[in-house]
Amino acid sequence: MPEKVKRPGGKVRRKQIIEAATEEFGKKNYHWATTKEIADRAGVSERTVFFYFNNKKELYKNVFEQAFNDFMQAVMRANPPMDDFRTFFKMTGRNLISFIHENPVKVKLLMQGIDVMEDPELKEDFMKMMDAYYKFVHSFVELAQQRGEISKDASLDAVVVLMAGVYVIAVYAEILNLDWFRAPEHDEIDGIVDYFIDNITGAEVKPMSPAARKDAAKLRNEIKMKGGLN
Repeated sequence: MPEKVKRPGGKVRRKQIIEAATEEFGKKNYHWATTKEIADRAGVSERTVFFYFNNKKELYKNVFEQAFNDFMQAVMRANPPMDDFRTFFKMTGRNLISFIHENPVKVKLLMQGIDVMEDPELKEDFMKMMDAYYKFVHSFVELAQQRGEISKDASLDAVVVLMAGVYVIAVYAEILNLDWFRAPEHDEIDGIVDYFIDNITGAEVKPMSPAARKDAAKLRNEIKMKGGLN
């Protein structure tokens, strides 16, 4: 009696489709990639794609969310210290550069978010993820200000926007192959962080209080439990 062919389970199939869709959407964007091409790359039928995802939009939303969560997990790799603003900023910056080098297609996919802004549903999902990221960074910056690592006169919103700006510039520099942030030395990103923090730091850095340490741990656990920011 011939042996039964072991077929991939549901989770494996879904993962295959997500990975294939990441490649297709990342390289061609949402509008030009087709579910037929995604199915072919995944080694499944187009009907199978629609068994796991109701339509192309739902598939794209899942792919984009997975890429965003992967990005957040990578940025927080090696547990950057929540009680040391300078080291945290440097480590997350280095992690960002590494993520760009290791995942160019996912980075392109994330940068394409603006291409779907004309779709209200996709725009809402994109805005929710960006808002979650902003709130996370803002909470961390607020804790740093409470410790005296950031001047009490500094605008927290401005600090968050400047931090995000450094990350965005780093992404574009790597995509365009500009020699601005050379891995693995990371001298440039470290220098930018030092210059930035030296100009917003307070005169005296206070040790982290038990309550603040608890808040920092909560922020980290939210990322670990959700696999990113949702």
